[in-house]
Amino acid sequence: MGTLLIHRKLKQQRVLLLHTNSIEFITSFLACQYAGAIAVPLFPQSEKRHTEQLIHIIKDADPAPIITERSKVNEISMLIIKQPILILDNSTSELQIRDFLSPVITLEDDISFIQYTSVG
Repeated sequence: MGTLLIHRKLKQQRVLLLHTNSIEFITSFLACQYAGAIAVPLFPQSEKRHTEQLIHIIKDADPAPIITERSKVNEISMLIIKQPILILDNSTSELQIRDFLSPVITLEDDISFIQYTSVG
């Protein structure tokens, strides 16, 4: 996944991570660090208010792509968004093994992640 983000030239670009509290979240977060991308982590919830918050955060953060699990694609694709959706699954893991790139060099002033704590 880190290699895929490097190929997409996402250094210092925002990448929204929509995952449950899972290994996929950790994988996506570390992939962002590897690629020098800015991780914007969000945890999905099933409430209507969450959908409104998600739309607000997507508009505010303006992420380049959204990384999520296959089970969340329908939820996200129902929103009218312009960002591409990257699905974290075995095929993206295989890409990383076949097409290894060195980690992106980051500077001390580069942003690592943005954490939204509340939306009002």
